[in-house]
Amino acid sequence: MVRMQRNPNPNHYQDQQSETTNGVGLPCDLIIEILSRLPAKFICQLRCISKSWRAILSPFDPVLQTLHRNLSNSTPFLFFFYISYHGICFSSFDTRGQLRNQFTKHISSPVWTWQFCQGLLCFVCSKHIYVCNPSTQELLEVPYSFNLRDIYNFAFGYLPSTNEYKIVHWFSDTDINHIEKIVCQIFTIKEGGPNPHGSWRVVGNSPLFRSVHRFPLCMNGSLYWIVDKNENKGNPMKIHRFDLAREEHEIVLTPKAFLGSCHDTVCLLLIKDSLCLVDFSPWMPTIDIWMMKDQSNQIWVKEYIIDIFGVNRPLLKIEYIPSGDGCDEEILIRPEKEGLLLYNFKTKSIRRVGNLISEYMGIDFDLGRCIRSYLYVDSLYSLGSG
Repeated sequence: MVRMQRNPNPNHYQDQQSETTNGVGLPCDLIIEILSRLPAKFICQLRCISKSWRAILSPFDPVLQTLHRNLSNSTPFLFFFYISYHGICFSSFDTRGQLRNQFTKHISSPVWTWQFCQGLLCFVCSKHIYVCNPSTQELLEVPYSFNLRDIYNFAFGYLPSTNEYKIVHWFSDTDINHIEKIVCQIFTIKEGGPNPHGSWRVVGNSPLFRSVHRFPLCMNGSLYWIVDKNENKGNPMKIHRFDLAREEHEIVLTPKAFLGSCHDTVCLLLIKDSLCLVDFSPWMPTIDIWMMKDQSNQIWVKEYIIDIFGVNRPLLKIEYIPSGDGCDEEILIRPEKEGLLLYNFKTKSIRRVGNLISEYMGIDFDLGRCIRSYLYVDSLYSLGSG
């Protein structure tokens, strides 16, 4: 008779099982692969199932976040929010018009301006700044700064090298000699929320700064926006760039052959990881898209000419939808008095998405005036407020 030797560590088997399955019954790699394909809302709900699931998902595994981010970037949603006196109503849809998420957040004061970046929404009120992750429904109130004036001169960007978001705010001030200067201050948001003693940092004067015109575009750790027309009279149109890593400014020149002269009908897009300048002037039957092929030498090429004959003008918004899940690349077009349109690069055809919101939100409003629409990517980024 052979006597079985007792394991000196009674928890050995339990530890080994936990190491390979985390108590869920599947290998960790397989769990992460499956979860990465789910909406962030569902992944957050799994935390409530059991202690084992909560242990896996609190905090989120970095590999899961990376896989989920890559898949989400290739399949963005159409995101809408409606600002009321009681708060902000959020709804998101896929490009086929199916409702994916909907909720309302209550805030303490009216919203003045807002910006989207990489799955998060930052909006500025008279005395407050909030950052919201619509996927997890987290809402973070940023500490107040006494320098929060010139509230339209702010930008919101993501720095992938450090996995941080930065709120950048420029304001006018005077030195001891009563000379006016433009000062830049930055608030950094880290994964899991800001540090307990997180605060605004003044990073110095900004002699190259030009007031923020419309909504800046964040690309590869830099913010881009078109120099305001009032500061650019008689000169070729310029683009302002703010490097979030070096926290420095520079000017980017537009294409020499670029004919767009009306700032209100020109915008910036990110297409295939390249900066693009879009001209949708109302007197043109096309949308012309210039792409920067060589950023170091600032070389531009007219890459696309989109025929939109018959589409109502003016156009309020244009955004790029990358290909994902076998779908073709598309451009989202939002006319002022018409439902949302999607232009397909491959078929060169336009399909209507329609007025998606009213039947779900129970609000009777004019799509062109009351609703704000954006492209949105699902995000597991934690603000530490959930």
